[in-house]
Amino acid sequence: MSLTDYKLCANLDAVNAVLNEPEDDDWLHDVRDPKDLRTSNMIFTARGCMNIGFLAFLAVALLMLFAGWPVLVFVNKLLGNSIFRNFFAQTEPIDTSNIGPTWIMMKDAAGRPEKVTRSPLRGLIDPDTPQSAMTRLSADGTRRLKLVFSDEFNLDDRTFFEGDDPFWTAVDLHYWGTSDYEYYTPLGATTKGGALRITLSEQPINNLNFKSAMLQSWNKLCMQGGLLEVSLMLPGDPKVPGYWPAVWTMSNLGRAGFGATNEGINYDSCDVGTMPNQTYLPEGKGGPLAAEMTGVYVETYGPALSFQPGQKLSRCTCASSTDHPGPKHPDGSWYGRGASELDVLEATSGGIGRNSMSLQTAPYNSGYNITPGYTRVYDSVNSLNTYTGAAYQQAVSAMIQTPQTAYQHNGGEYAMYGVEWSPHYRQRDPYVTWLTANEPSWTLHAGALGPDNLTEIGQRLIPPEPMYVIFNLGISSGFSAVKFDELKFPGIMSIDYVRIYQEEGQESLSCDGAHPEMPTVDYIKKHAEAYWNANLTIWRGKREDGAYGKVFPPHAMKGECE
Repeated sequence: MSLTDYKLCANLDAVNAVLNEPEDDDWLHDVRDPKDLRTSNMIFTARGCMNIGFLAFLAVALLMLFAGWPVLVFVNKLLGNSIFRNFFAQTEPIDTSNIGPTWIMMKDAAGRPEKVTRSPLRGLIDPDTPQSAMTRLSADGTRRLKLVFSDEFNLDDRTFFEGDDPFWTAVDLHYWGTSDYEYYTPLGATTKGGALRITLSEQPINNLNFKSAMLQSWNKLCMQGGLLEVSLMLPGDPKVPGYWPAVWTMSNLGRAGFGATNEGINYDSCDVGTMPNQTYLPEGKGGPLAAEMTGVYVETYGPALSFQPGQKLSRCTCASSTDHPGPKHPDGSWYGRGASELDVLEATSGGIGRNSMSLQTAPYNSGYNITPGYTRVYDSVNSLNTYTGAAYQQAVSAMIQTPQTAYQHNGGEYAMYGVEWSPHYRQRDPYVTWLTANEPSWTLHAGALGPDNLTEIGQRLIPPEPMYVIFNLGISSGFSAVKFDELKFPGIMSIDYVRIYQEEGQESLSCDGAHPEMPTVDYIKKHAEAYWNANLTIWRGKREDGAYGKVFPPHAMKGECE
């Protein structure tokens, strides 16, 4: 082998070719011209745009958090919380034409609410409802009614914050209208042991000493006549007064706890009964004499019969008005509408437990009397209530003895209570029958609320309105004496189930009604703030005084029609 077998001299062309190319392991060494489009020295790369975009998004988010959000909260407070309430408002009723929602809210292992699938068939009738409950007889035993809604409350740990449940909402407010001592919060209601449990506890909250709950099906589930049945264990002991449990219904046009929506009455005549104070002059004078002089609680209210502001949505409303929910009669006049109240029960204790089972009505009879001969109390241990009303309501009620072992601290059993009514504008004569332990307790026929010549008013109505269901447990000396030293806390009202029955062909769970149509949903949307701001106490007046700040529609008897 010789030296000529090896090329020891450098090939400069080859070396230069290597030096003029980028090196794979040296990203700093790239001798290509920066203007060469094949290089990576471009300014607007995809990665660069993403980086700049993220930084811009982060800057805007921080600006919104520390500048925009405080401004939005401040403006929302000035507008009475209307921005957030209207944004999160759910005012659509449940569409009863399909099988209904399939989800429900429960708590996970850490106690946090979570949405879970209940059953693909969970609709208006709870799948846990026994087959034997799919129909039942009417209160008088003459007609077969069909089940149209049920909730058995068998799933534990359900929650009822706004939006949690397809049928029920627990409100967040102080029920100031009856001077209650408790604050209603969704934290006071849940399901446990196969029952809905509303707990009133001695726990300070929002400057009040007691915490409890009120559940409503408002604007979600309404009934227009039929039979509402509940299985219930009352709180406390029948011998100790103080707790105020209630199961009741109210027209969807009035939302319980939202005072501005509760003005107005359910009455369908155009006469002096629709006027303020049931008199021809707004200051409570001008007759009829009975409206001026037959008030019962003279020391508290004076001799005047009524302090009602008049009927907001009356038959006297001018035909051209655009602020009435409708419908209209064939003669072109509006139906008289209002916030009806029909109570299944309000329980009192002290010696023997009793329920007040009542219908609230207006305008009022002279002296808050009713026409005799149109009521029936079925058991001699029960009687019509001696309290018949005051300046803000006329109450037609009976005091009915409860099953004494159906109390939290006395027997721990459940008892069935119910109310069945056939409303006005149906072929059958209007009536209401209340039930205890599945037996009729007392019946009220529409004739008891017939025309009253002394106060110059017409027939009051057995509610034709779409009515929603309410459960609540309160405490107030305005309803009964409260023996704080004897009450055992917490008080728990337990509802085993709630079921609604209606006649074949008369089914209606819509909050717009069906037999007849009684629209509410569009009117509620139009006045959403009044239905979502519990701090608004009246419809008319100044905002700074707690009023919604709107006016009643123009009224023919006041000369307000064009």
